[in-house]
Amino acid sequence: MTPKQFRTIRTRLKLSAREMGVALGLHGDPGRTVRRYEAGDVEISGPIQTSMLAFKDGFRPPWYPKEKGQ
Repeated sequence: MTPKQFRTIRTRLKLSAREMGVALGLHGDPGRTVRRYEAGDVEISGPIQTSMLAFKDGFRPPWYPKEKGQ
């Protein structure tokens, strides 16, 4: 998965970088890590790629950010 593909999925999901990081289960500063993925500064691991593709296909874990207005 390229950084551009990662960002495209995130923006289609209408999530901020921080929200995407939380959905992926990232710790520390999840938004910063997502921004680094999108900039190509950090390699996107296989498990993160798999999670992104699952989110793209409609999977939502219990901790996934709620849509605005819910």
